[in-house]
Amino acid sequence: MLLEPKQMVPITRLQKELTQTVRSLSTSGKAVYILKNNNLEAVLLTYHEYEYLKEIEEIYKRLEIKNNIL
Repeated sequence: MLLEPKQMVPITRLQKELTQTVRSLSTSGKAVYILKNNNLEAVLLTYHEYEYLKEIEEIYKRLEIKNNIL
């Protein structure tokens, strides 16, 4: 996966600009990749995207259980 440099934010800058970063995330919908010591440490995404991923995870778990039963 290729990441745009403007989507990557060092954690120290995020601490100073959290409100602006969250506003930007809300309007653009693009995830923010958080760097700690120049390594990807975390991802900040919209609540809608988070819920979508949780739903996919739940569906996958159900399919996995179903396949183990059969």
